[in-house]
Amino acid sequence: MDYTTGIKKCKQALAKLTSNDSFIKRVDGAFNEISEIDPNETSVDHLKEIVEWCEAYLSVRDKALKNIKADGVLHRSDGVVPGSDGVSNENEKHKRLADLSQNLTSLCMEIIEYNSKRSDN
Repeated sequence: MDYTTGIKKCKQALAKLTSNDSFIKRVDGAFNEISEIDPNETSVDHLKEIVEWCEAYLSVRDKALKNIKADGVLHRSDGVVPGSDGVSNENEKHKRLADLSQNLTSLCMEIIEYNSKRSDN
């Protein structure tokens, strides 16, 4: 088992979440990083969670990408930034991405802790 590589990939995912990029770029980079963990780099249960969260992310991302502009701001299909007149579908997608990024952060921390206990170093 190569637990050290799994730790490195999780740390890189966390670093991407805290970069200066736009929100969508940070989340996308982190999920891309974590999706590269293979079965030899963490537990089977963690790997199943990675797949689950990545699938959820891809589902939300595909729906949300068309509404998030390069500035990282969510826009309605008519180009207007959603206001306080109610919760729009776009805001729900953005909230879901935020929730997924928080779940990813927790998962990365769990993997780092788990792998650290089993690593040779």
